[in-house]
Amino acid sequence: MKKTPLAIIGYISLISLSIYYYELVLDLVFNLAYALLPEDYPIDSYMIDSLAITMLTVVYAIVLYVCIKKGALKDADTYVHYKQKKYNAMLVILGSSIIILGIGAISILWINLAESHLSFIPIFEESIQSFDETWSDLEETPYIFIFLSVAFVGPIVEEILFRGIILESMRKIMPPALAIFFSSMVFGIWHMEPIQVVYTIIAGIAFGVVYYRTRKLRYPILMHIINNFTSALPPQWDTQEVNDSIFHISLLCILPAIILLIGMARKEAPFPKRLQRAFTEVSAAPPHPPVPSPNWYKSE
Repeated sequence: MKKTPLAIIGYISLISLSIYYYELVLDLVFNLAYALLPEDYPIDSYMIDSLAITMLTVVYAIVLYVCIKKGALKDADTYVHYKQKKYNAMLVILGSSIIILGIGAISILWINLAESHLSFIPIFEESIQSFDETWSDLEETPYIFIFLSVAFVGPIVEEILFRGIILESMRKIMPPALAIFFSSMVFGIWHMEPIQVVYTIIAGIAFGVVYYRTRKLRYPILMHIINNFTSALPPQWDTQEVNDSIFHISLLCILPAIILLIGMARKEAPFPKRLQRAFTEVSAAPPHPPVPSPNWYKSE
């Protein structure tokens, strides 16, 4: 890891600029929409948001690609080594889906706990009210914009930002476990709502562990899409029966999700070897470049 003062300043600057750019583009697109469209035009915030994050996805993807090509985010030896690993994609998808469903159940349990036992605390009372108002506004928004903003493009741009850029930048100046934790803290705080911070940090840790083990952004992106889509279903699916079914399935996934995450973190998964091979190397790696330490949560 590069730990020179100049390198540390550079990576912190990249993180700060990435987050600032996100907010800057959102503000710019909203201001342009209000300035260019007629005053009586019904501007939908989710419509503008979906347009803005689509632009952000393209820009962040270009930045990430350039940084990787220049070697700014991934060490050449580590990157080459991971490219030579083979993963059982279907089992990774299955494991990732179980993890995020379990995290989703934990999120719902936390929200219910906050609403029933923490609403007397002013900061949580205001956050719960704001949270409920946000979701009630979705009923008046065309679903296509909700899908793009919340369930599809939003998860893509957030994973490119928080795992592809921020986590990778932090990994260059600190051990992987700390990089995953602190990038998840940034991810949670970035959501602003106190009631969301707790479960978004937990989700961020899960995204980070899966990303670090597979070295593929596609898996945390898929997890993020599943999580957000099940929270913002199409109107014809958004019924009590469907939501109850998703919740009960998610409850059953809590324990397997915890086992999978611990196994991936330790790289000694206490579950069947066939599933374990989904997250570990199945083809012989050359003696060089060096293999990252299995105890990555202590040091890289």
